Amino acid sequence: MEYKLVVGANILQIFILIFAVTVSILRLKKYRNSVLLVFFIYGLVCWLLSDIYWLALDIMLPNKIISFGVNEIAEGGLFLLFASITRMTSKMIIKKRAPLYTLFGVCYILLNVALWIIWNGDILKDVLCGLALGIFICFVLNLLYLTDALKKSHMIFLFSGSFGAVFLQYLMLVMPKEYAKILDLISIILMFANFFLIGVLGLKAALTAKRERTKSESLKAFSLSFSLHVILSCNLYMTAGVAYFMNFVLVTIIIPLLLSSVILLSCFEKDTISAKNAVKEGAV
Repeated sequence: MEYKLVVGANILQIFILIFAVTVSILRLKKYRNSVLLVFFIYGLVCWLLSDIYWLALDIMLPNKIISFGVNEIAEGGLFLLFASITRMTSKMIIKKRAPLYTLFGVCYILLNVALWIIWNGDILKDVLCGLALGIFICFVLNLLYLTDALKKSHMIFLFSGSFGAVFLQYLMLVMPKEYAKILDLISIILMFANFFLIGVLGLKAALTAKRERTKSESLKAFSLSFSLHVILSCNLYMTAGVAYFMNFVLVTIIIPLLLSSVILLSCFEKDTISAKNAVKEGAV
């Protein structure tokens, strides 16, 4: 039953990604110079290739683990392309960057990568994937600061929950099994608490942006929706079993939110980014 649920969720995500790619391409006909849409489409295609690879692997070789497969390359491409989008978007805002937020992002991904290496020992894969995800995390955190999408109290909650979940995973390595299960449950609760905080704020920002059609609200909706993708990506790497499946379903659900935020923001792209130079400026 669990195997069928995972395969079914994978197939559902593939169809939603195909829908998102189709809508983005149709939207691109209206905004032909939208580099945001182009990079977003490429990112979705990488995501789609990763899912198709895993579906084929699940069907042909159930329970087979590949040390370094196509999905790692595709996921790395996805993170770098989405990082490029967030970096391009930050150029729409006239405000100083937040080096402290970047430092938090660097520390967080280093802790995650070290944890992955302890779990599976694939140093090369974990470092390369961690580098791509780390760049994405840093740009998203910077964008959250630039757009004022989160209050200071929200940021403290987000950082506390994120680092708290990772530290609990480290404690599990040295604790007896009966205590480790409790720590794992608390860690999972912290992960989902972060998701629901940003999820509620992101949905509210998306509805406001769609209603008001302003640049500032569209930027907030964009930064929060991509923050959700970062949170769930990190959660997927730190969970297994039912918690992993729940995170997988949630990351599928937010695809329309990502699509909506990119489309809304593409209307304002020409205000700041030159179509001629946007690719050069947005590249990671």
